[in-house]
Amino acid sequence: MASVVFAACVFAEEQPGEQAADTDEQVAREDGSSPAAGEEDAAEEEGAADEPQLPDEIGGDLPRDEDGNIIDRPGRPANDSPEHIYGPVPEHWKKLPGQATWVDSKNGAVIFDGRICRKTGLLEMLICTGGFKEHESVIAAYTQPSVVTAALMLVKAEPGGPAEFEPEFKPAHGTIVDIAVRWMEGDEEVEVPAQDLVIDVKTQEVLDLNWVFAGSGFWKGVDGGPERFIADHGGEFVCVSNFPGCVLDIPVELSASNELLTLTPHTERIPPVGTKVRVILEPRVPKQDGDKAAADADEE
Repeated sequence: MASVVFAACVFAEEQPGEQAADTDEQVAREDGSSPAAGEEDAAEEEGAADEPQLPDEIGGDLPRDEDGNIIDRPGRPANDSPEHIYGPVPEHWKKLPGQATWVDSKNGAVIFDGRICRKTGLLEMLICTGGFKEHESVIAAYTQPSVVTAALMLVKAEPGGPAEFEPEFKPAHGTIVDIAVRWMEGDEEVEVPAQDLVIDVKTQEVLDLNWVFAGSGFWKGVDGGPERFIADHGGEFVCVSNFPGCVLDIPVELSASNELLTLTPHTERIPPVGTKVRVILEPRVPKQDGDKAAADADEE
């Protein structure tokens, strides 16, 4: 998890005020003009300084568009393309580069956009990365799991570990994360707990378990190559079956074998396939007085 820890530290250490203070000097160095002559460029730089920056270690070997933004599959639009965005974003949310993903430090939440990709059939995931496992998931997300993992750590969620199967089963563990899903029905915005979107075919009841921040993990590089973040390459994002690469998993034994799967989409509760959604992750971490004060200062 070293690279993800590094990413969280990068997010935490970047202070918008400090970066903005350097902006005029950077403009003067780069184009030879005085700060006064480069006011428009400086304003753009100040806006960019508010965005947490991802180091190359996060998603370093993933496909990118011509601007260097990570994309979920070659040939697909970038994750933060306008057609992927659910709707307006509050000013205090900090966007992550190249992703339809934001950090809400004020409320200790991580937010990303996606779309409904399935309403029937057996499930292995609640949420997958777009282009991965969409035939076994309810939502396809316009973000990378490694980015969300680092963002969750920024808002003080602690990754525990994915499920282990040998020599005996050990469930996934980590900070409990509440998940809500929003979408529009006509002119009305609907928000439901993510559990409401999943039903057990045996009991005909909605899921009554919470997700925990397992944190996925890394594959070792082949022949000295770079390590790879498992969930980025397999799409195991928010799971309802146990996978060793899950970012968020349910802390009980749930087989991924087709004959043992019992969880399906709650079809009557899910909007049409293709509907844009916004997903809100709120880790259950103790709130401290200093957290809100710092967030309010950032907002100003």
